[in-house]
Amino acid sequence: MRAHADEAARYGALKRRVVARHPQDRLAYIEGKGEYVAALERRAVAWARSPA
Repeated sequence: MRAHADEAARYGALKRRVVARHPQDRLAYIEGKGEYVAALERRAVAWARSPA
């Protein structure tokens, strides 16, 4: 995330939205981030495998 400030900002915004919707529900918070985190991980793997 340090190399991609735009991704970090989007992830931070998502976390704030999810916690605002589920302030006392840790499982809902984790699940609310799940799809985004999975997609982010796929992009990170693709980025790491791409030629420099």
